[in-house]
Amino acid sequence: MRSLAPKHLPILQEQRMHAATRQVLDAWGMHLSTCDCDCAHCKCDLYMSAVVSPHAPGMCACLEHWQSVGVPAEQCVILYRWAGWMALHVLCLGASASL
Repeated sequence: MRSLAPKHLPILQEQRMHAATRQVLDAWGMHLSTCDCDCAHCKCDLYMSAVVSPHAPGMCACLEHWQSVGVPAEQCVILYRWAGWMALHVLCLGASASL
């Protein structure tokens, strides 16, 4: 169940990212670590967080472009590197909204 992700995202599953400093895929091709991966849509770096799915092996996207993974939200998983990533994400969203 989701506890750290932004509440406006329809994705309910989240998982802490593998600690590796390189890409790590599970046996079915789903990313467990997104080091050196870029969003399928905007090409931003996905080191801190990403949206992946076991139904879309090898695909990953940023939180903003999660639909680029190409599967419904209930089949997606939010990967996060550390619990503080959400605080940074919320601060950045708040700062950009006030500009």
